[in-house]
Amino acid sequence: MLKAKQSSEPIKVVIRCKGLTQRDIESKAREAVTVDQSSCEVSLHDLANGKCKKFTFEQVYDEDSSQKQVFDENAADIVQGVLGGYNGTVISYGTCASGKSFTMNGSQEDEELEGIVPRACKVIFEKIEQQEKKYLVKASFVHIYQGETRNLIGKNKNKSLKIFETSDGQIQVKDIKTVRVRDAESLLKVYRAGLRNSYVGSTRMNACSTRSHMLFFITIESEEIGEDDKPYIRKGVLKLVDLAPAERTRKTCCTGERLKEANSVNSSLSVFGQVVSALTSKRSTYIPYRSSSLTTILRDSLGGTSKTVLFTHITKSSYSYDEVLIALKLANRAKFIKNKPTLSLLSDSESILEFQSELSKDELVENQEEQKMHSFDVQSSIAQDEPADHDSMVIEQEQKLADEDLSVNDEKDIGEQDTPDAITVSQQ
Repeated sequence: MLKAKQSSEPIKVVIRCKGLTQRDIESKAREAVTVDQSSCEVSLHDLANGKCKKFTFEQVYDEDSSQKQVFDENAADIVQGVLGGYNGTVISYGTCASGKSFTMNGSQEDEELEGIVPRACKVIFEKIEQQEKKYLVKASFVHIYQGETRNLIGKNKNKSLKIFETSDGQIQVKDIKTVRVRDAESLLKVYRAGLRNSYVGSTRMNACSTRSHMLFFITIESEEIGEDDKPYIRKGVLKLVDLAPAERTRKTCCTGERLKEANSVNSSLSVFGQVVSALTSKRSTYIPYRSSSLTTILRDSLGGTSKTVLFTHITKSSYSYDEVLIALKLANRAKFIKNKPTLSLLSDSESILEFQSELSKDELVENQEEQKMHSFDVQSSIAQDEPADHDSMVIEQEQKLADEDLSVNDEKDIGEQDTPDAITVSQQ
C-alpha cells in the first residue's frame, strides 16, 4: 500500500444545540444554554448561582439550523475526501434526547429533513456519475451492544465479531457482513435494514433511546493509472458513527436489561473520554484504544490518518446541566486532537485483480440485461404492433436488479453477497 501523508490537522468539533422540548416545558425546565453562531461561542449558565462557563468551537448551531446547512458545512468535504482515497469519519455524540440520531438519520418523510447518512449516500453516487473512471462501493453496518460488536445486517446478527490488529497495524473486524451496492437507493436500503435491527428502548429521559453504538461503513474504491504507468486502487472508508448517550440512572430510572445496557454504554463512553484526554495531554504516554471495542475501531479517527468531524449535541434544558457540561468539556478537549489524513493507494496485484473481477461481473450482468430487454422489445413490438417503451424497461430492469441484490424487509436478510473474512476499519 502506498501512502501519501499530509500535514497534521485538528479534528473538526461542531456543537449542535436543541431547544426545549414539550417535556422540558412541562417539567418547568429553563434555558441554560445560549449559542452565538457569529462568534462560535456556547455559554452554559448555572441558573442556581448565576455563574456562566463559555466554550468556543469551530462551528456551532442552534435549533434553527437546517439539515442541509449542517451537512454542507461539515460533512460534504469528508465525503469528497473518501471518494478521493482518504478515510473519513463523522461521529455523532452528545447528551440524552439532544438530537444525535436526527442529525445522522433525519426523516424519510421530508427530503429537507434528511440527515447526514442519506445525504452522504446520495452525494457519493452523484459524484461517481460525474466521473469517467469505474468505482466499487461496499457497505457494512455493525453496532456495539453490551460490549459486543455485532452485524446489523445479514443472517448472524447475534454473533459477537472479533476485532484484531494485523502485523502492519490495521484494525480489522472478522466476519463482518459486507454488501456491494450500485446506487444510492441500494446503499440506503442497507442502512435502513440495519436500523430496523438496532436496539432502542424507552427511558424516562427519552421515549426512543438508542441502546447501542452504531457504525455504518462505506468503502469506496476506484482504479487509476499512476505516473509509472502501473494500475493503482484508490481506497477510502467512510465511517458514520451514531453513539448512544451516557445516562444517569437516577434520571432515566432504568432497571433490569435497560440498566445493563446503560452501564455498558457509560463504560465505553468513559473510555472514549479517556482516549480524548490522553491524546490531548502532553504528559500522556499511553492511549487506551484497546480498552473498548468502540475506541479500537475508531483508532484511525482519533489521532490517526482519517479526516474526522465530531458533532457534539446538547440541549438547552437546565434539567440536563450536568450532562451538557460533561459533553462540552469533552468536545473542548477533542478540538486539540491532531490527525494526519493519508491518501491510500493500493498497488498489490491481489487488490487490483479483485477490483477488476468485480467490474467484470458488472459488465456480464449488464450484457445479460441488455439481451433480455432487446428480446422483450421485439416480442412487445410484435404483440402490440407498436414500439416498446425502452426507457421504462431500463428503469424496471435496474430496479429489479437492485431488489435482487438487496431484498430487504423485516423478515429477509439483505441479498446473497460474498462476505470476506474481515475488512479493515482502521489503520496506522
